Amino acid sequence: VVMVDVVQMIIMFVGGIALLVLSMWEVGGWGALVEKVGALGPEYEHHFQILLPHDTHLPYPWTGIVFGLGIVLAIAYMSGNQAVVQRTLGARSEWHAKGGMLFGGFLKSFIPLMVALPGLAALVVVPGLSEGDKAVPAMIREILPPGLKGLMFVALFAALISSVDSTLNSASTIWTTDIYGRLRHILTGKRLDERQGLVIGRAFTVVFIVLAGILAPVIGRTESIYVFIQTALSLFQGPTLAILLLGVCWRRTTRWGGLAGLVLGVGFCFILNFTQGLFPSDDPFLFVAWWSFVFALIVTVVVSLLTRPEPEEKIRGLVWGSVVDDVDVQNALQERTS
Repeated sequence: VVMVDVVQMIIMFVGGIALLVLSMWEVGGWGALVEKVGALGPEYEHHFQILLPHDTHLPYPWTGIVFGLGIVLAIAYMSGNQAVVQRTLGARSEWHAKGGMLFGGFLKSFIPLMVALPGLAALVVVPGLSEGDKAVPAMIREILPPGLKGLMFVALFAALISSVDSTLNSASTIWTTDIYGRLRHILTGKRLDERQGLVIGRAFTVVFIVLAGILAPVIGRTESIYVFIQTALSLFQGPTLAILLLGVCWRRTTRWGGLAGLVLGVGFCFILNFTQGLFPSDDPFLFVAWWSFVFALIVTVVVSLLTRPEPEEKIRGLVWGSVVDDVDVQNALQERTS
């Protein structure tokens, strides 16, 4: 799976750079792009503003970008997303895991160039394009040479399948091991064996596929798939990052503090997201992510201080400052998973 993902990445990266260069060539360069997009009407002026005012109705004000995206969503996605973390856990060593994360972050810095600029060029090259989600596929179809065009579409489709596979695997693992397995142990005193875990995991996978099939037409009718996904993530990633950071960095964090921060934080997210007029933006997912993070942080700290601290031997190797060497980490993880 890893080697297939690497090959897909190479094809998409090379194709993305080619798409960027050919897009700018097609419109006549940066200056011509700015001029031609600006000529489409006043509603297109903000397309070239890197920092939008804090009171804009658009989803990306500078305050949301700095706090909601830069501090919360970006960090939560790379450090707390099971689909990302499971690849890190498969690394040969700690050095390889760190190097892989850093290299992945470096490659991701090219996304604004390889996606945003061809998307802007699509306004000129493919006039009348009704949906922004179709901009890059339309540019691939219009300007890439036949061979590279086919490779790009194959790589995009393969990457989509890989992402779906990773997400389903992560979701079924969480629900089987962390939720169903623990509830079963609490209620019956029995643990899942390997065969039972495999059967339950497959059952959860089927359930998730059916749910995805039911929701797909609804999601397809949204104005922007990206905004929909980020809105969904913002309902959980703020509180998740808060308890993750406190759990790793603060010895005084307790299980009840983490539980309260997660449950109340997610509830606070729904209140923020569905309260009309609370934020100037029409899609306030960046503000929801930030304020839910702050709220969950406060709740976790307060409840942790009001509850009994965890025994030192239970957090050894899991909290910053209690890790002596790799053996401590391995022993702590072994105790938690056994």
